[in-house]
Amino acid sequence: MISANENNEFAVNLAGVNICDRHQLMQTLRRTTDPTARVSAGRKCRKISQDWLNTQGFKPVNFAVTGSFSTAMVGELLTAGSLEKGLMPSLYLSDYNQFAPDVLDVNSDFIKAEADYSLCLLDEHIILERLPTPWSLADIQEACEQVLTLCQQGVRQLLEHTRGMAIFNTIPLPLSLQRQMLGSRERNQLSRLWLQFNLDMLAMTELSQRVLVLDMQCLMTGTSRWRDERLAFYAKLPYSDGLMDILIREVSALAASTLGHSKKALILDLDNTLWSGILGDDGVDGIGLDGNPAGEAHLLLQRVIKQFASQGVLLNISSKNDRENVDNVFEKRQDMVLKASDFLHIQANWSPKSQAVADIAESLNIGIDSFVFVDDSSFECEEVQSAHPSLASLQVTGEPAYFAAMLANMNDFLMMSVSAEDKDRPHKYRQETHRQALKASSQDLTSFLESLNIELSLTNAKAEDVPRIANLSQRTNQFNMTTQRLSEAAVIDYLENENKSIWVLRSHDRFGDYGLIGAVLISMTLDTSHIDNMLLSCRVFSRGIEQAAISLLLAQAVASGKTSVTAEFILSHKNQRMATFYPSMGFTTTALTHQPQSALATGTPKSQLFVHTLSEIAPLPGHLTTINEESCNA
Repeated sequence: MISANENNEFAVNLAGVNICDRHQLMQTLRRTTDPTARVSAGRKCRKISQDWLNTQGFKPVNFAVTGSFSTAMVGELLTAGSLEKGLMPSLYLSDYNQFAPDVLDVNSDFIKAEADYSLCLLDEHIILERLPTPWSLADIQEACEQVLTLCQQGVRQLLEHTRGMAIFNTIPLPLSLQRQMLGSRERNQLSRLWLQFNLDMLAMTELSQRVLVLDMQCLMTGTSRWRDERLAFYAKLPYSDGLMDILIREVSALAASTLGHSKKALILDLDNTLWSGILGDDGVDGIGLDGNPAGEAHLLLQRVIKQFASQGVLLNISSKNDRENVDNVFEKRQDMVLKASDFLHIQANWSPKSQAVADIAESLNIGIDSFVFVDDSSFECEEVQSAHPSLASLQVTGEPAYFAAMLANMNDFLMMSVSAEDKDRPHKYRQETHRQALKASSQDLTSFLESLNIELSLTNAKAEDVPRIANLSQRTNQFNMTTQRLSEAAVIDYLENENKSIWVLRSHDRFGDYGLIGAVLISMTLDTSHIDNMLLSCRVFSRGIEQAAISLLLAQAVASGKTSVTAEFILSHKNQRMATFYPSMGFTTTALTHQPQSALATGTPKSQLFVHTLSEIAPLPGHLTTINEESCNA
């Protein structure tokens, strides 16, 4: 194993760059786009010591891989894809063509790996090996039905015997197979049969929130060459490095999202990014947009960005321009797809863009590592990246027709599902600007809070709350008391356990509805309630909401005859400011051995267990009103 601690210099050398820290490794892999180079980089990175990755803060994730073809390159691509997203992969790679025994035998090493993500990678040979010679369309249909049944059986086995996610893929119809039918109508019928098989494969996602099927037909459009017949025949590699890299990047992005590493916001340049030309030189009427070939490519990028914003991505601008000129563009150029109202912050000045990034992050109260910075200038990207190593940057340079695909294909904003709360996030942040203006004009914090007229509602979670609770656990980092992440399936399991409960927090004030902004996950015994985790959106910090929720939970515990409430806190580099929260509410430290059995309790070296004896409960903050719509379990 290669370790920075062994030579005191670097962990690995990639493309001539000595990698010395986490951010440098992630940035280098992000910039490594050639699939063959990514395979090579992954091979080198597999030699980096686990100790170095742990020290650098990479989060562990376990993959198990099986399939109907050789998985020779999968380990390298999974390593590169995971490390790029800040994850430390542990890999189990099955032998060639072991899919059926791996998923059907509950004692197989594949199932016993208990992976977070079980990848079942398939190609056309799993169908073709079931065909006679010669074959007919009826034979194809029967073989497809057999494979579909096998996959469905595999899904059921994985759902029953593992706790992670099962990931399959659809199977492309090779042209060389279709051309073996000499009748044009028969080729059409074969395509319909094969398409129906893939539609039935995609429908397996309806079996459980823990099942995902990747559409290879769509992924194929991301590479100019998806297959090499020579490698498919001799090396049993039916898919090119390029296609496999796209597939594995999708898996890595999903894993990163589940562990809280997906991005939340964009900071966008203007000149030669959102439009063609330089505003200061070309003027408002001279920049290229509609009716200008290059300008229309920039408008395509704007449409992609607007699509992202409709699903909760927060938009901001950092441009070296005079603010008046920028405002004039939004006012006078009706052909702009993006409008001024789409942006939370417009920083148009001549200060370093790194300062604009810092100011926007502080205003939105989200980490800099939650942003993607997009600019056409290599200088600006390097300046911002140097000042903020955790930020992801994308330089859009060269042919503008590629810009939209470049941004979309980075896959920075992937989520397992998009909730109504996600879609409404930009609106919530716009409301926050009004609150901040009121705060600035208030005499003190107390008068500000009193003038907000905050109402807090606490209820037991319902089925419709599941996506939002999972999303909170995956995307909330600052007020996430254990930083444990939950999938939607895990939340459902939690709700179905009679010894567990989830409180959800909703709030609104004079400026509007905050929505579902928090959750408290509780395990219960006869005498004790244990707070497995508590989550709160960064939009409502320091409003007294977290204190009110805990006071109400403690009061409910007393009413339920409990003698104590315990809570776990696991320190991370992002939730440090919450380390004193439980003590501030009357909890004291206690031994981890007293901790009740919990799906989330870890007892890791960074764990602290607190106990509240319920002898004295802090009063509710006087500036807010609480509404208990129903009796919450505690």
